[in-house]
Amino acid sequence: VVAVLAATAVAWTTDADPLRLVLWALSLTGSTLFVALVLSILWKRLNAFGALAGIVVGFAVTAMTIWQGSSFVLPLDGALAAAFGIPASALAAVLVTLVTPPPGRHVLELVRDIRVPGGEILYDRELRLQRLKKQRQKSG
Repeated sequence: VVAVLAATAVAWTTDADPLRLVLWALSLTGSTLFVALVLSILWKRLNAFGALAGIVVGFAVTAMTIWQGSSFVLPLDGALAAAFGIPASALAAVLVTLVTPPPGRHVLELVRDIRVPGGEILYDRELRLQRLKKQRQKSG
């Protein structure tokens, strides 16, 4: 609800055309979620603290760049704000991840199961393991 109200306020208070607003939205989305997504796929060390830091810093830097570009403080179009937000997001995610504890074994196993398809979903695997456990208990 807050995001919708904030977006409505921005749309009413700016004299930007709808295409510019869409480009701002793409810049904000790219600089917040892209880095967390790519690092979570490629780097097993990334933890929740690092991902959250990357998301917050990427959004903040991009929003400030859009705001500064709209008020003509920076000679940069707001649609290009992700050029500042993505590197800031990546730097924040990496630094926070390196100073916080690594993810636990359970999280790493879950990520491995998601990355490497085994032909069955997690629910099916859990059911199969429960059946094997019951069979071992009956035979033992």
